[in-house]
Amino acid sequence: VEECPRTYWTSTQGKSSGLEKFCDNVTARQMEDKTISMSKLVVERRCPAYILPSSLVMGRCVPTFGLERRVGNGKEETKMNAMKTVDGERLNVDRLRKGSRYVLSNSRRTDMKFLAYVTLKWWDICITYLFALAMSLFWVVLVSMAIRRVLLTSIGLCLVTIVACAVFSFIKYSQLYTPREDIFLPKVITSKTSYRHNKNMWLVFGIFLSIITLIISLLLCFLFRKIPHAIFIIKEASKDLCSKKSLFIVPILQSVSQVLLIFFSVTVASFLITSGSAEFRVVDACSSETCKNVDTGDMFALNDVCDPDTFADCTGCPRARCVHHKFKPSAYEIWQLVGVSLMMFWFLLFVRLLGSMIIGGALAKQYWNEASVKRTLRYHLGTVAYGSMLPLVSCKTTGVRNLNISVLIISAVHGDSFNEGRKM
Repeated sequence: VEECPRTYWTSTQGKSSGLEKFCDNVTARQMEDKTISMSKLVVERRCPAYILPSSLVMGRCVPTFGLERRVGNGKEETKMNAMKTVDGERLNVDRLRKGSRYVLSNSRRTDMKFLAYVTLKWWDICITYLFALAMSLFWVVLVSMAIRRVLLTSIGLCLVTIVACAVFSFIKYSQLYTPREDIFLPKVITSKTSYRHNKNMWLVFGIFLSIITLIISLLLCFLFRKIPHAIFIIKEASKDLCSKKSLFIVPILQSVSQVLLIFFSVTVASFLITSGSAEFRVVDACSSETCKNVDTGDMFALNDVCDPDTFADCTGCPRARCVHHKFKPSAYEIWQLVGVSLMMFWFLLFVRLLGSMIIGGALAKQYWNEASVKRTLRYHLGTVAYGSMLPLVSCKTTGVRNLNISVLIISAVHGDSFNEGRKM
C-alpha cells in the first residue's frame, strides 16, 4: 500500500470521498455512482467493510489502536466493537490485536525489513545524503573563516543536542509507561514503525545518551587545555587545503563513489533476498475444508503451507486462498549475502583510504598536480587494499582504521610499503 487510513469508517456509513484508495479496482467515478451500493462492493470484496487508523509496516497497514496509552482508548474500543465485518459479525478487538501481532512477528527478518525500508525511503535517503554533503562543505568553509568560534560552537551544540535527545527519550518513556503488559506488541519489537511505541527502547536510548553525555563532559574537562593545540593544527591544515582548492574534488568523488557502491550492493542484495523459494500459506480457511494436506495428513487449516497451482481446484472453502507468505532463502544464498556485505565494506574502506593517501601525499609534497594521484594509483594500490582489509579481520575496527590512515600517509610521503610504514 502507498497510504494507510487515518480515520474510522464502516460500510454502514455509506460511500465517502477518498475511499477508493482503499478499494480494489474501484475508481472515484464508480464511488460516486449511486447505482452501485456500498454493501455490494463489500460483498464482492472490492472494498473493506471497515477501516481503522493504521501505520505502514512492511507494506501493510497495521491498526495503531493500543500502540500508545491514551485516555480515550476505551471509547475507541467501544467504537470498534460496534463495527461489523464482511460476514456481518461484530469486529473482535482481540482478534484484531492478534492479527497485528502476527504481522509484526513475521517482519523479523532483518534483510527484508532493510529492503522494504530502502524501497520506501530511497528518495529521503538521497536528499539526506545531498544535505549532509552540502553541510560538510559549508562547515569546511566556516572553519576556514573563524575556526575557534566554529569549533567551540560545534562542541557546545553537540552537547546540547545530545542532552535534548536524552530528555526527550525519558519524556517519551514516561508517556508510554504503563504498569500492565501490553499484549498488542510482541516482546521483541522488530518493526521500524513500532519502535517508537516501545517504552523500553526509549528508556535504553535515554540511558545510552546520558552515558555518552557524561563521557564527553569528562573528556572535555581532562582535555580542555589541549583544545587550543588542536585548533592550531586544524587551522594550519585548513590553510593548506584552502591554498590547494583542487583537493576538494577528492572527498567529493570519494563520497559519490561510496554512495554508488552502496547502491550497487543493496541492489545485488535485494535480488539475492528475493531469489529464494517462495512460500505460500492458506488464508480464510473454514471448518468444512475438504482438501487434504499431504504434509500433515489432515485437512488444510489456517497458515498451512500450500501449493497455489493445486489448492484452488482442491479446496472446499469458498473464500480460502493460497497466498504468498514470504521468500525462504537457502544456506547458499545467505552465504552470498555475507560475501556481498564483506565486499561492500572492503571497497568502502578502500575508497576512503585511497582518498586519504592522495590528499596526504599532495599536502606532504606542498603542491597539487597529477603526481600524487599517479604515484598512488601506480605504486600503492596494493598498500591501500591491504590496509582496507585489516579492519575486516580485526575486532578493533575503529582503532585499526585510524592507524591505517596514518600508515598510508607515511607511505605516501616516504614511498614505503604498508608494513614498513607501520614500523615508523
